[in-house]
Order: sequence, then structure tokens, then C-alpha cells
Amino acid sequence: MSVPRRRTTASTRRSIRSRRVLAHASRQPIPQLIAGVRWLGNGMEPTALWLPFNEKRRLHHRAYRAQQRDQSEVCGAVVANRNGLCALHFLPNRSTRPASFTIQQSDIRAIREQLRQSQSTLVAIFHSHPMSDAIPGEGDIARTPLKYLQLIYDVCGRTLRMWKVRRVGRQRVASEVSSTLKPRISPRRLTMRSARRARRQASDGDHSRPARF
Repeated sequence: MSVPRRRTTASTRRSIRSRRVLAHASRQPIPQLIAGVRWLGNGMEPTALWLPFNEKRRLHHRAYRAQQRDQSEVCGAVVANRNGLCALHFLPNRSTRPASFTIQQSDIRAIREQLRQSQSTLVAIFHSHPMSDAIPGEGDIARTPLKYLQLIYDVCGRTLRMWKVRRVGRQRVASEVSSTLKPRISPRRLTMRSARRARRQASDGDHSRPARF
């Protein structure tokens, strides 16, 4: 005796599709919490800063190649959206000396102009240390604008540390930004949102929609 095949309704198909999307999201690398900050500037709400796994991997590959080539550093700007999800914008290193970096103000202004019409903001300047820990040196402290955080990547140790440079009297002092602030959105929720956004783009047939950074 043949068993009649169960008919799947539209709601059942949507439920199955949602479970598949969430299962795919749960397998994605969790973004790394790089800093908990109380204020991001430009009227943004308090949040935590998250660096996606792919961004950290891209940073390591470029920093490692620069280290192996001539002990030079890579540098750029860190841009965050309202959820605290960060993107790295690599900029040319104008310094000709090894283990040092210089960013022109015109490059920073160009990024700020690009972000003027978006909901993202420039929150930090990043650079790599080819052979030392992710601790700012005297030159890093002297050159970093006070209104931006400073993200340093240790190529050998593969560690990221965020710093804030403040003026104390006539001196500049760098203090590490605490990463204990509870984020408004969990890293698992971030991956779930990314998966849902990808599903919407696939259903709309639009694969060229730009990212929200």
C-alpha cells in the first residue's frame, strides 16, 4: 500500500528555508570584539566595535606580506556602522622607513567625504607592527589625532589592541580601551542578520548591492 505524500505548504517551506539560513549563519566565523567604547562621535549611540573575521584575515595577509617584503607597516582607517560592525580601509603608507607609517591628511579627508552620505563613521586609525607588540610607540602617540582611536595589529602574535590617546597636561598618554562593555547586539545576531540580508538579495535577484559601510 502506497503512503500518500505529505503536501508542503508555503509556511512550511519558509520555515525550512529559515532553519537552513540560521544553520548556515551558525557556522560562520564569529566577529571579534576589538573594543568597548562609550562614544563613537557624530551622534552615534554607545556600542561595541566588532571586526569581522574576513577583515582580520585580510589585515593579517597584507601586514604579513609587508613584513616579509621590507619590514614595512600597513595602515588605514577603521569605519564602523551603527551596529559597531567595522570595515578596514587600507591607505598608502607614505613613510619610506621600515617599521613606521605616515598617513596624509588628504587621505583621511577623502574617506570622510565618502562617508558623509552614509550612516557610518570613521572611528580609528589602524597600523601594523611587524616585529613588536601591539603597543603604541612614541611616534604613534605623537602622530595620532586625538579624536580617533588607534588600532594596532601585532603581525607575529596575531593580536589586535585598541588604544585611546589623550592629552594630560603637556604630554600625550595612550591608554588601552576596555573591551568589557556589553554590546547592544550579539555576534551571533550579526551573522544571522548577514545571512538574512543575503537571502533577501538573492530573492530580489540583486547581487550588486553595496555593503553598508
